[in-house]
Amino acid sequence: IKEQEEKIRKNRHLSLLKEKPTIPVNLSEKKHIYSKDFGYLQLINEEELYKKACEFGYCIEVHKKMGEFVSENKLILTIFKNKNTEVSIGDEIAIGNERTILQDVDFGLEKLAEVALRAISPGINDPNTAIECIHHLGMCLRAVSKLDGSYLVYYDDNNRMILSIPQRTYKEMLRSCFYQICHYGKDDISILITIYEALYEIAVDNSKTIIEQTLKFSEYLEEKINQNTFPTFDRELLLQKHKALHELKN
Repeated sequence: IKEQEEKIRKNRHLSLLKEKPTIPVNLSEKKHIYSKDFGYLQLINEEELYKKACEFGYCIEVHKKMGEFVSENKLILTIFKNKNTEVSIGDEIAIGNERTILQDVDFGLEKLAEVALRAISPGINDPNTAIECIHHLGMCLRAVSKLDGSYLVYYDDNNRMILSIPQRTYKEMLRSCFYQICHYGKDDISILITIYEALYEIAVDNSKTIIEQTLKFSEYLEEKINQNTFPTFDRELLLQKHKALHELKN
């Protein structure tokens, strides 16, 4: 996450966008590139794609997100080009049998969430390990929230978009990290309190959009909780955490 943040901060040709960028209108032809095999998108050689786009005058649009599963002969990317311009794309995109954490931040967070899920399972019953995982997930998601965007976009020296790569948004990662923990930990007050604390740490002093998305997820959590099953003391503690989190929108 820090590497990605540093890369975007230092590279004047690179931006994160909420909306899909517009393809340059001067490129009259397009070439579709399809997957040769099934598997997970493991690697995108952004630097090489950027160099080729600059060299040949391409605009490259990647259609799949990092870590996404693709079947055989599925559209992976599209090259927009001038007429009679050659297409030179080789091994810039790697597809394999397993996801990796090399560029797939979401996969790393999901593995951490899996540790939490195992820890709260009845056979293991180790809530302290789950609590530690949830706090770490919260810290990572706060960092992810600073990189919230739907498209990573490269520009050339003339400020023309030449490479677009779809990204997993903060909202998507928040759900993938916490929704199963919320489901399987909804009857454990210590897990619920820790989730509220993690959500608070993500949202506090953050942007209005991130606060709203975090509060929206907390509403999902509240729908899953049956507060009548908890003693009065536990319900009061839940109410305190809920109130502290929702005061951030004011």
